[in-house]
Amino acid sequence: MRFARSLLPLVLALGAASAPAQVPPSPGGDEARIEQRLKALDAAWEEVRSAYVALQQAEERLAAGVAPEEDEAKQLAGPARAVPPAVGGAQPPAAPGVGGPQAPAAPAVGGPMSGRRQGGGGRNPAYAARIEALEADVQAARARLDEAWRAYDQLK
Repeated sequence: MRFARSLLPLVLALGAASAPAQVPPSPGGDEARIEQRLKALDAAWEEVRSAYVALQQAEERLAAGVAPEEDEAKQLAGPARAVPPAVGGAQPPAAPGVGGPQAPAAPAVGGPMSGRRQGGGGRNPAYAARIEALEADVQAARARLDEAWRAYDQLK
């Protein structure tokens, strides 16, 4: 644009009738444009800062929410009865004499200290849903921060 403005007096002095007529910018127009640009940059930077704080808060909520709540720290029960081998269930173990499992040793000589855990383990579905929601919040906050940085970088 500067190049075109600098050539305009030369073109008009030569009398070229086909030259496009340009109105010289008003002295206050540049300042207004600069002021708008600075306001846009400030707004974009505030969005970056806000998105960063939101991401930190979401990560803190996730870290605090990892511990199970009182009703979530229970094991899931195993199936009420085992699936029969005829429909794909586990085969019964072989007898100890032909390579099957041996009886566990007594705790006094290094055997297991407690009984065998029956069924599944882990947290209940409410825990998984809560953690999934917290992780989704963190991902949304990261996406917001990435978008805020993109917008700010485009204005720079």
